[in-house]
Amino acid sequence: MPFDLTLTFTGMILYVPELTQLQLLMPKTPEILPPPVILPEGQSCGSNGDCMEAHSARITFDTSYMRQGAQTLDGVTAHVSLRGKKLDVPAVGSAYVRGVPQEITRLSSPTRADVLDGTANSELAARVRVRTGRATYADPGECWEYQGTVRRMSHQVEWTISGIDQDHIELPLIDLGGLAPDTSLPWLYPVNGRIELWIWHAPPAELPPDALVPELPPSGSQGHHFSHLRSLLDSRTLEAPLFRPNACGPLPEGTRLRERDKGASSLSCTGGQAPVDP
Repeated sequence: MPFDLTLTFTGMILYVPELTQLQLLMPKTPEILPPPVILPEGQSCGSNGDCMEAHSARITFDTSYMRQGAQTLDGVTAHVSLRGKKLDVPAVGSAYVRGVPQEITRLSSPTRADVLDGTANSELAARVRVRTGRATYADPGECWEYQGTVRRMSHQVEWTISGIDQDHIELPLIDLGGLAPDTSLPWLYPVNGRIELWIWHAPPAELPPDALVPELPPSGSQGHHFSHLRSLLDSRTLEAPLFRPNACGPLPEGTRLRERDKGASSLSCTGGQAPVDP
């Protein structure tokens, strides 16, 4: 019986909605945790001074999807590292519908060509490619001031591929450096007609199932995770948004329940979408 595959992308990700595929690019972050340095403004940074902590590129899913015939979810989270890998989702199921929701902030600079074509994979922690399906939800995100405008900036997009006409799916993981052997996730089987995967690029402490919930940053704090996307852009520049928690009003109607202890990236990471040719 056909099933749906839902991919929920969360954290510091550059979305590139091309004509026949969606690419998701995760910029490399420090791989060594530096000792903290407290700045005069009271902000805690690493010794490199750029306030960028290490991020994990990770896939999580319920363990029930690894068992054919499971009827209910286990409530146990499996983790697979995506570091140094490309997740290449097979072109199965429903047709590709181009576009990323407007809640994902549109950037003014296109993506570097060498990053898009894979010749600069050294800039990336991981990448994902999907060639079917469409965006079905975006969290509205927190309230920020960006380029002179106060707006919500999303940290999360749900992408759904429906009508996959097989009894399981195999998802290849391709080594970005070409040195390690390619692998794949375990075969995944639907439970009640659905498989749900979460794709993360966030600080390790914010990953489920025991995510630490960060304190709400003070108003005016910089969204420095967002500005780290600049390494993937032609311009190499990107303005940091300023946190404005009380300027956008209540969350829009239809916003899904946020369980902070299952991933708190909305308080630290936001995504951006790069312009592409028509």
